Amino acid sequence: RGDTACHDILVNAAHHIGFGLTNAVNVISPEMVVFNNSPVFTYEPVLTEIRTVILEEAYASDIRIPELAVSTLGDKACGIGAAASALASVLDAAR
Repeated sequence: RGDTACHDILVNAAHHIGFGLTNAVNVISPEMVVFNNSPVFTYEPVLTEIRTVILEEAYASDIRIPELAVSTLGDKACGIGAAASALASVLDAAR
């Protein structure tokens, strides 16, 4: 708090992340984008800037802007994702 240079750097980075995500929104229109729980993404001005860029830059006004969320899984995210993928493969093979 109070460090304007750090704030400006983070918001500038968020601006560029927003442009990258706008490309994904324009192409695949995801319902949700989940960020890791890095302190960067828990800083509300970062998410606000990303949302703003997507809203301003998405091609069509009828494209649904995705919900932006921060993961609560922490270091367990990769393991949980791998387990879910393996379980889905087993269940698909059983059909």
